Amino acid sequence: MNTFLQKSVIRLRQQFAVLAPLSASLLASFWAPLLLAIAVAAPGMAAADPLHSVKGSLLWRHEFSGWLFPTDVAGLQREGFPYQLDGGDSAGVQYLGPAGSGIALEIRILLENEAVAPLEGTAFAPAAAPEIRGTRVTTSADGKVVSRYLLRWQAWTVLIVAEAPAGIASAQATLDVAVEALPWRSLGSVERLH
Repeated sequence: MNTFLQKSVIRLRQQFAVLAPLSASLLASFWAPLLLAIAVAAPGMAAADPLHSVKGSLLWRHEFSGWLFPTDVAGLQREGFPYQLDGGDSAGVQYLGPAGSGIALEIRILLENEAVAPLEGTAFAPAAAPEIRGTRVTTSADGKVVSRYLLRWQAWTVLIVAEAPAGIASAQATLDVAVEALPWRSLGSVERLH
């Protein structure tokens, strides 16, 4: 019986020895060119970058929503460049007040279907674009006034988290002025580049 198993194992090894060169030949003749074609085509099939600098200016534009990211908003300076959120079509940016002021805005332009919990707060609509409606919730903690704005327009949601030191006079008004100064009219002005 032991001899029978040994002979079976020897036969299997011989069969695989015959198939191995054939397998390598098939791989080289069929799979390798196919894998190479996929590798070459893949970068072109990747998602297009949704952020583009506007030629001749310091503005950045979110291609899918049309939102413009200026360098300055109501005295706040854009911190670096806008960024893509999680490799998708959404984008964000931060604006900071003068050094030591403690004033900051974080803006996120999100697809409408992205999960964003509704805010229970005060109705808010920018004066420059009253058709864009949403809510504002303000809290105070740790010496800061933090306002969250959630506005919706067409297929987009704009989420803004703004903060200012509680000690400055009319901190809430300061944040509202900064949010009002954002380029609301650019939201929805879509001119696809890709």
